[in-house]
Amino acid sequence: MSDIDNTFDIKNAWQVRQRDMILKPFFYDRYFPDRYRFLDNNDPTQRYVDTLVETPGGQKTVEEKIVHWPTDGTTGYTAFALETWTCTVPGYERQGWMYTSVADILIYAFSTPKSEVGLNVYVMDMQALKKWFWETGEEMWPITRTNERNRTECRVVPVNDVIGGGVKTKRYLIGPGWPDSNFCEVCCRDASWGYGVSLLKGKPGRWFCREHRPQP
Repeated sequence: MSDIDNTFDIKNAWQVRQRDMILKPFFYDRYFPDRYRFLDNNDPTQRYVDTLVETPGGQKTVEEKIVHWPTDGTTGYTAFALETWTCTVPGYERQGWMYTSVADILIYAFSTPKSEVGLNVYVMDMQALKKWFWETGEEMWPITRTNERNRTECRVVPVNDVIGGGVKTKRYLIGPGWPDSNFCEVCCRDASWGYGVSLLKGKPGRWFCREHRPQP
């Protein structure tokens, strides 16, 4: 096995471990208890989605992306890598999930500096994200390409561009021992104003920062 292939397999195994150790107990078990199902490689729909969840509005399909903390000494990512080409190897080109995904929801999670401890999770409307991205024009953002076997190509799109573009997005900080955090449903920054919150009834309510809180 080449170093490139080995790197790909190591990263894939790491993502599965992050999902099982953090995303499962601190996101799915909390917000969708007994109402979700991970799809394995033998499931015919796994090529297109990773997880099925039951919501009050019916079954939703979820695609998951978990990104490792950067190794270049920076303080963390502030942009999503939106995949336009899964493979760019000449003769084997294949479109990426920004073309092909049929999922209802995209979960895009950034690891924390100690990557076995927590995840900074953004939950987006996948189809709204795709519509906004292609209508805006992919040439708006720089290209990044991996050194792995498929030479995957993505556009580096700042988180603030996505939120500012009107794509419905929610943010969560999850992990063992992490205090509950609330984020503004408009801009995803820290929120201190909650409306309709009833923890005893299991109602998280709606949260806003100072700038976006409803005015009386």
